[in-house]
Amino acid sequence: MQTETTTPRPRAARRRGPATAVLIAETRLFLREPGSLFWVFVFPSLLLVILTHVFAKLGTKDRAAAVAVGYDRGILD
Repeated sequence: MQTETTTPRPRAARRRGPATAVLIAETRLFLREPGSLFWVFVFPSLLLVILTHVFAKLGTKDRAAAVAVGYDRGILD
């Protein structure tokens, strides 16, 4: 009796848009840090006030600039 071995075919790569990629990344972050859901859903306005103060302290206007400053100052690894 001869058995035929087959290798599994790779699944066709799905093309996802940038919005889907962001949604997947955010979902992974929320699953890793469930405490962040509290801030996002319960106190979003307080979260925005806190982030505004952080941005002002760093001298930035948005999250991307704040991350860049954090890397430059050695706050982030």
